[in-house]
Amino acid sequence: MSDEGSAFSILAEVMGWYHLLDRHHFTEQISEGWVGLPDPDEFYNSIIDILNEPHQDTLTTLLSEAKEMYTTIAATKLLQKIDDLKEQLCYAYTCKFFTAAHTSSQRVEGINASLKGRGKLKKCFSGATYAEMVSRISHKERVWNRDALKELERCIQNGMMTGERVIKEITANALLALNISSVDATDIPTIFTVKESENSTRFSTVNTNAEVTFNGIVFDCIMVCDCSMYTSSKLICPCICRVCQHMNVDFKNPKHIHPRYWIVFHPLYVQALKNLDMSDNKHAPWVGKYEPPIEEEGATAGQNTLKTGENGIVKLRTSIFHELGDFDNHSPAKRVTLLRDLSQTCFP
Repeated sequence: MSDEGSAFSILAEVMGWYHLLDRHHFTEQISEGWVGLPDPDEFYNSIIDILNEPHQDTLTTLLSEAKEMYTTIAATKLLQKIDDLKEQLCYAYTCKFFTAAHTSSQRVEGINASLKGRGKLKKCFSGATYAEMVSRISHKERVWNRDALKELERCIQNGMMTGERVIKEITANALLALNISSVDATDIPTIFTVKESENSTRFSTVNTNAEVTFNGIVFDCIMVCDCSMYTSSKLICPCICRVCQHMNVDFKNPKHIHPRYWIVFHPLYVQALKNLDMSDNKHAPWVGKYEPPIEEEGATAGQNTLKTGENGIVKLRTSIFHELGDFDNHSPAKRVTLLRDLSQTCFP
């Protein structure tokens, strides 16, 4: 997922990836389309409705109505651009792909903003060497990892199985679930159909006891839904929240949440346990299915050699910034040598 830069689309094509466009960047262009319109707010809301519409047939209708309503040159140009890029931009199409509910990678965007010096990239880096640029990047990476590690430690100390923002997002979805009035059971006790109202023609199917495979491990008791929100985020959606309210079940119980959001799978989880000097996680819902990686005996310093128990998973975490270590303390000549050696290792 990126902006409209040609380099990203070329890279995606070469790598065989599906290129999605970041709606956050695109919404900034709406102001260019309302030039000459009597009601800019109405135009803005119309574009947002088009971008967020989850159904393709309704999206087509909204686009047609907007083209008839807004006929200025700027508005027509923007609407045609949306129509041409709808499969990469509009939620009705992008919801088929897992994006963790992001419209952009906030972490990467934050690092980019820091690297660019808040709009002063050329000024900051015009006289910098390659080694100095990598040094700045590695510093920012360490700062972000430090903050993530602190959050993990806080979650572990508070007995949380998922991150703080996951719970906030699920709580927000629970409020949206109040707009859903129809929950019907099926012949299978764990499967329900959910509609916004009794007269609605669209419905979603919720399974309250599904099996999910993640990192090669099969987990049961996971709640899943076929709605667009769950498909794109794998988070407990309003449909699941409504079924749980109907069944009087706690939808915040981590054993029902997709394991992708369990903190135990975070790359820094083991380090957080070490920092807290904690190894007892018998209270966790993944007991018997996951054992935290341990360092392999006989491994030399700097090697990423991790192994797990019989039912564990191997976490391959190769990071050039981790290998750089105290990059700032090396002389310029040593930095160049270190970078060359690491580059040959990573890019043979």
